[in-house]
Amino acid sequence: MNKNLERNIKTRLLTMLFEKKFSIYVMSFGTMCIFSYIIYNDDIRIKFYFWWSSFCIYLGLRYFTTSYYETNLSKANNDPYFFEKLNAFNALYGGTVWGVSSLLFFQHVSPVVAILAMGIYLGSAAGSLTTNAASMKASISYLMGLFLPVIVAGIVAPFEYSYYVSAMSVMAILGYIKGANVIYKSLYKSVRTSIENEELVRQVAFTNQKRIEAEKQSLQSSKLATLGEMAAGIAHEINNPLTIISGNIEMIEFQLRKINARVDLTRYVESCERNISRITNLVSSLKRMSYNNKEEVLEDVELNTIFEDAFSFSKEKMKHDGIKFSINVDDSSTIVNCNSLYVSQVLLNLVNNAIHAISKHEDPWIKITNKRDKNYIYIEVTDSGKGIATDVADKIFNPFFTTKDINNGTGLGLSLSKNMAIRSGGDLNLDRGHKNTRFILKIPLSIQDLQSNAS
Repeated sequence: MNKNLERNIKTRLLTMLFEKKFSIYVMSFGTMCIFSYIIYNDDIRIKFYFWWSSFCIYLGLRYFTTSYYETNLSKANNDPYFFEKLNAFNALYGGTVWGVSSLLFFQHVSPVVAILAMGIYLGSAAGSLTTNAASMKASISYLMGLFLPVIVAGIVAPFEYSYYVSAMSVMAILGYIKGANVIYKSLYKSVRTSIENEELVRQVAFTNQKRIEAEKQSLQSSKLATLGEMAAGIAHEINNPLTIISGNIEMIEFQLRKINARVDLTRYVESCERNISRITNLVSSLKRMSYNNKEEVLEDVELNTIFEDAFSFSKEKMKHDGIKFSINVDDSSTIVNCNSLYVSQVLLNLVNNAIHAISKHEDPWIKITNKRDKNYIYIEVTDSGKGIATDVADKIFNPFFTTKDINNGTGLGLSLSKNMAIRSGGDLNLDRGHKNTRFILKIPLSIQDLQSNAS
């Protein structure tokens, strides 16, 4: 058996055994008082005081060992066997205190009193099965300490039922040890199962945490991969407005040289401002798309903003590949409640997948349309492809499934896109009934939008 598991079981059993139970001390003291009332007479006064003092020491030892255990839990976790031995010694002492009383008193009391005392011994032994049940060593120590002196007293004590007392004690030892063994095994099995279940729960929690961390890393990796795909479009998108700005500035400088010419320079300045704004929007979109948000916050945002973030970087690539791109949405100012970064990336992934699939088709196109119901808007990303085969469609959202070449895809794009859509409060599905390739992104409408439409 695994040593750590065995030590953990022993520690758990010891904790059960050393729990402070005030009622046990009260019952022990009460039993001692009843025994004293039955046994005491003036002829055995000195022996009785000796025994009574020994019993008080026993109660003190029980309290001391319990307190010592609870103040040294770290030591107990490292070495539970030491505390098990300590408790076994304590149990042996307690059993012996009870047992020795038979040697001290049975020669001086009547057979009836001896039989009554024997009943108290049997009750004390039965109580030990519960108090020492979590340690087989302690149970055996207590039972042997109690009954061996009683057997000897039954043999040597000169009263009528002494041999019956000895026989009863022998049977009691056998019966109680068997009972103690049954109880201990039951407790041991229960504790072991509990610890194994706890370990299983910890492993599941650890595995789940690792899965969540890996998923977050995959999301970020996918985002970085998407940003890499944006790089080519960024160069064109930023370079073109800069060229226009540069040309306009040269024209302004040329016109300024003509001191006597009255020229309206407004249109040149406005053109520069528009293209500077264009560059600013591109950079802002890039920043938003690359932001690694640790908290998946749902927020109210216009579709315009999401479309701007998603398609700013792919328009140039589609233009370069000769792909016709159109957005035909009923109202792009519609306000949705979602994680805008996730939704933007999902749309960008869908468009990039479409570009990859249809770039070599004749007359390729991509259309963005929408439908809506009471609570959701459905963004439809449709391309000129002729749909997806059933066997592929069944697996398309599975992690690591891809139809691309090994160097062109990881198979995580659609799986992560669906996951991001769900985390954003919506969903992502393939429209199998459409003649072309169409994905439908479901996004929750904001409360603000729902209220404005209701009014």
